[in-house]
Amino acid sequence: MSENALTFQDFAIDAHVFIDKDGQKYLFYATDFLEHSHIGTGTVVDKMTDFFSLEGNPRPVTRAKYDWQIYDANRIEKGGVRWHTVEGAFILERKGIYYEMFSGGNWQNISYGVSFATTDDIERNREWEQFSDGEKTLPILRTIPGQVIGPGHNSVVRGLNNRETYCVYHRWTD
Repeated sequence: MSENALTFQDFAIDAHVFIDKDGQKYLFYATDFLEHSHIGTGTVVDKMTDFFSLEGNPRPVTRAKYDWQIYDANRIEKGGVRWHTVEGAFILERKGIYYEMFSGGNWQNISYGVSFATTDDIERNREWEQFSDGEKTLPILRTIPGQVIGPGHNSVVRGLNNRETYCVYHRWTD
């Protein structure tokens, strides 16, 4: 690990800081899972001891488990494996339930979209429950060919009245 690295993983992207009601800070980010049933990128959480340091005990939050999360069925850069992607975590809490919104699939094709996972205990040692299986329950945002391409990696913000919330996400356009 370099002197300035926050995590110990070789690959870590899409960091999101969440501060719980009790003031505890958490860092959610995406990293690779090479020994998982669905090889690829997934999200983890680690407690922050301050704004510049982690506890060093990352726990899986959401790893790929569905076909809609396939990035590449034969990813040459990773040795030709069936590669899945879950990334871009954003966390919010409402009425005792924690929601992780995340992106999955491949931003370059119609598989890419946003779904969510939930837990009632941010400290749990099990992965959070995912909402979309991609077949019976589709992601909440997804590519609509010719209209919305690659919606993903989002945040939620409050409106001017401080009550309504809005999902702000990226997409691809000419």
